[in-house]
Amino acid sequence: MNKGYSSVSEIRGKARLTLMEHLNPSVGITLIYFMISFFLSLFTTIMSFEGTPLMLILFELFSLTIHVFIALFKAGRAKYFAGIADRKQIAVKTIFSAFTSHPGRIVGAGFLLEGVKLIFSLPGIVYSLIVPAGMNRLTYWITLALVVLTGKLLGFLFLLSFMPLYYLLMDFPNMSLGKAIRMSIWLMKGNKMRYIGLLIAYIPLLLVCVVSFGIGFIWISPLIQCAAGHFYLDLLSQKQSKVSASDKEIV
Repeated sequence: MNKGYSSVSEIRGKARLTLMEHLNPSVGITLIYFMISFFLSLFTTIMSFEGTPLMLILFELFSLTIHVFIALFKAGRAKYFAGIADRKQIAVKTIFSAFTSHPGRIVGAGFLLEGVKLIFSLPGIVYSLIVPAGMNRLTYWITLALVVLTGKLLGFLFLLSFMPLYYLLMDFPNMSLGKAIRMSIWLMKGNKMRYIGLLIAYIPLLLVCVVSFGIGFIWISPLIQCAAGHFYLDLLSQKQSKVSASDKEIV
């Protein structure tokens, strides 16, 4: 019998217990992911192209490619945290597992998700190109900030439907990207506000992270990832009968 979805507080409680049981490897995988994404993003910044609109387009395409590559590690991280949430024995090296689990699907998902982010960032890019150079600086930056933040908010809301996508692709290695996209949208139907509520619940801890000059992020980030892993498993458990057994990896 379907007992209904877990509450936000229940998921947070499970996440705390999971992190306590796997604290060291969870911190380790968080640091690995942070270092990889930081240095690749730094490389993108160093290689930034300035000048003509064509150069800006080239930079955005270059940045998109880098972020799609980072998506492979993001998928591996998703598999790790979903695995420990499901009480599986799983190693830190799992962060590299997307490279051997039909990586073409992960790359495709990365282009989809990062491409959507790029589309929603276009208003800010266009604004920065067309605004007259002599415009009042304060007005310019306030308007640009509003345009960029609005784009990010709309992009976030749109991408909520794809929250389980990397988890599905790693959990079901034989599932096609198209089916994973459809299942992701289906799983999140009616659950977007619940996920937003889960994220909002961690805002106080994120503020503590800011006060600690980012040091607290080492522990807060894996805690949030544990919660996301439990959220995914909760979604899947309620609709498991609809998941084809043929998509499961045969071990």
